[in-house]
Amino acid sequence: MIRLPNTGTYSLELITAQNGAQSVVSYSDATSSAYTGGTQVASITSATTTTICSTPAASTVRDVDQINIKNTYAGSHTVTVQVDANGTNYPLIVAALLTDESLNYTHGSGWQVKDANGNTKNSALSAMTSAQLAAILTDETGSGAAVFATGPTLVAPILGTPASGTVTNLTGTASININGTVGATTPAAGTFTTLTSTGNATLGDAEATDTHTIKGATTLLANSASAALTITQTGAGNAFVV
Repeated sequence: MIRLPNTGTYSLELITAQNGAQSVVSYSDATSSAYTGGTQVASITSATTTTICSTPAASTVRDVDQINIKNTYAGSHTVTVQVDANGTNYPLIVAALLTDESLNYTHGSGWQVKDANGNTKNSALSAMTSAQLAAILTDETGSGAAVFATGPTLVAPILGTPASGTVTNLTGTASININGTVGATTPAAGTFTTLTSTGNATLGDAEATDTHTIKGATTLLANSASAALTITQTGAGNAFVV
């Protein structure tokens, strides 16, 4: 309940940031002998402070029953409702309204924002920018625009280790360290510039003939352990020829 007492001057004011708003305030006045209702309207065409519910008469207590403030400005409009108590202002609510949206107050429901069709908006999900959403969150990482699942554009992301997934349609040069056994995935037309093994290296498989072409006028097989280099044939077949 919003009550304007008769001790001093109490009134209800609307601060408009743009040049278009309409307000309707319904109230009930109580005296020692009567209880009467009334309505006060205002059409605002500038960015200003407007009294939308005046100070009650002497010996009268005014209860504000309903407030409706409509944004008639062609765009987003921030409005502020405040109580002016003997010249000191006490803000009640600040709301950003889109075109034709309304800020509504009743005893039973309190403050609500209505869309252009009169439907109640959920303030937590009302229109906002990515920066405004980030300001609400407490555990976000990074900065910039919000990203959704389909077709996002990521700017300089730092990606962690994916648990699973398939990567396709990528271009660029990659350096990959492979540990373990590389099975059926083989580079059909690829090349190795450096092939290093810390254990036994096996070339080929169980085919009758395996062909390995080493290009270059001079081919060096080096043993980094400064010991004799041994090439050993295992299994049956023709002798290994060097």
